[in-house]
Amino acid sequence: MQRSAFYAIVRRHQHNNPYPDNFAPVIYRTFLPALSLILAPAMVLGQGYGNPELFTGFCPRDPLADLVQPATEAGDTDEIPLEFTATQGQSSPEGALLEGDVVAIRGDQRLSASQVQLDREANRVSAEGGVEYGDPRFAVQSERAALDLNEQTGQFEEADYYLPERNAQGSAGRVAVSRREQTARLEAVTYSTCARGQEFWQLRSSRIDLDQEAG
Repeated sequence: MQRSAFYAIVRRHQHNNPYPDNFAPVIYRTFLPALSLILAPAMVLGQGYGNPELFTGFCPRDPLADLVQPATEAGDTDEIPLEFTATQGQSSPEGALLEGDVVAIRGDQRLSASQVQLDREANRVSAEGGVEYGDPRFAVQSERAALDLNEQTGQFEEADYYLPERNAQGSAGRVAVSRREQTARLEAVTYSTCARGQEFWQLRSSRIDLDQEAG
């Protein structure tokens, strides 16, 4: 609100109230500092977008931050073999079924679940039961997941997610991620850069599209 407009609003009420003539300047001086206290955190968040170091002093560490994997310089992910560990499993030329504390690692990607099924011909992985996935730019915890290793895409159902480069977190009914295009589509989703469970602000939408490269 411009100062002249603010004064006009206040002056219209001065003739009918008992306050002194200097009431409007007092309100104006009091109102602006209070407004600056509200806007300052938003300005800091806006300047810090894409720079997680600026959030260190403001936000506690997100519970999913431990799932984020360090970036590697291993080259083309398509050329890196997929390695599994599990309590028990069955394997054949067509696929494999692994159960009990399953961990799958491929370069800077890590997936863990209670059960993982591999389709060797399609080069696809499906997982369920306490699914946790992490790479350098994305971390998610979900009930079920399906990964296409050829296309480098993943779909997660009933998920909580964390984006370390944005210090953003939320939940979604469905998350579709493409590592090659550095994009993500989230449906029935919440989004916030505040601490999880202590959101000062939160965006809710039927769908949110994120483009990591474009910011």
